[in-house]
Amino acid sequence: MGKRIAGKGGEMKKKYKYILAGVVVAVFVVAAAVGILKPIAVELETVANGSLETELTVQGTLTPIHSTLLSAGFQGAVREMPHQAGTALKQGEMILRMGYESQAELELSREQYRQQLTSAKQTYENLFGDHGSAPAALAAAQSDYELARKNYENGRALAAAGSISQIELDVLANQYSKAEQAFNQASETNSEGNRKYYEELIASYEKQLETLEQVANPGEILMPYDGVIWELYPAQGQYVTANEPVAKIYQPGDMKIQASLLTEDAVRLTQGQTVFVRYADGTVAEAKVEFVSAVAGQTLSTIGMEENRCQVEFKPEKVPELAGAGHQVDVTCTLVAAENVLSVPSSAIVPVTGGSAVYVKKGGKARLVQVETGKKSGGRVEITGGLLEHDVIVADPYEDHVKDGSRITGM
Repeated sequence: MGKRIAGKGGEMKKKYKYILAGVVVAVFVVAAAVGILKPIAVELETVANGSLETELTVQGTLTPIHSTLLSAGFQGAVREMPHQAGTALKQGEMILRMGYESQAELELSREQYRQQLTSAKQTYENLFGDHGSAPAALAAAQSDYELARKNYENGRALAAAGSISQIELDVLANQYSKAEQAFNQASETNSEGNRKYYEELIASYEKQLETLEQVANPGEILMPYDGVIWELYPAQGQYVTANEPVAKIYQPGDMKIQASLLTEDAVRLTQGQTVFVRYADGTVAEAKVEFVSAVAGQTLSTIGMEENRCQVEFKPEKVPELAGAGHQVDVTCTLVAAENVLSVPSSAIVPVTGGSAVYVKKGGKARLVQVETGKKSGGRVEITGGLLEHDVIVADPYEDHVKDGSRITGM
């Protein structure tokens, strides 16, 4: 009897073990199924038309548009220099005092200022007088610019149709660029700023000549207008010769910002484009692109690599009161590589045989779709074929370990 009971107990244990093993297997099967069926949480992006652009911040230097170079009217030693560069002075205040040598040198200095005054007046009359050349030169340059622009636009259409070669289009582009630079130069020459520059130059010569003619000892070099000392060249006690520059001054109200940009960045700027400037005191204000040089030069980067750079000038809308010549500022520009295009993050592009692809969300799953790519800028890639606006793509399939057919859901 005892043996039969023991046998039945063993069979029961085996039965329970089989049941338990079946339960464990079922749990693993369910867990695996859940893991397979559970969608991967990924970052999704809806494809839309827009500009392919990037933001660039460069360092620029605040520079006066117009400055005046003051020269010694005679030779002698600098006896007194009460101010230093950066000092704001009123008209008539002394910049420095020099020793006086002879009456003959005084008269020579007067004659030299008379000649400089006459030359400045003649230049002003030739440009802005009743028969001045500046307005006519501007009109001619504008006409050439409009013609070159029209020819280039027509050339682009012809090139797109295959009627002219790329070389012929490049010739038209070069003519357009030269005409634009000539127009900008003529505009600057005929500008109110240039007119004001010559008026101030004439006034400066007249004031200095008046000073020389009214005093017996012309040892003091005075401020011809309210302004700021930009640079002082001699040291106190130093001997200077007649007509040697001793100081540079400027009026603080009229400034520009100069910056050196890589050529590939500079060519994306357009005249009149708005940029943002951060000054040393933290003030942020707008500025306009005023000039992009057509000439570039080779420079060495901070790591010793050769770079091709060109000068760009910006016209600030407003300059803080304490900002002066030589102050460093940060200029932030938006560079547009292409407008009204479809684009995706660079991280969305997957290399495939024959080109590139992206994962598109279709029916809750990621489907690999081959695409054609174009320009790249700011961490994004232009899509020229393979996608439509409003398609939803996986922004970073590598990060999310997405494969073709993976079930996905947005984060």
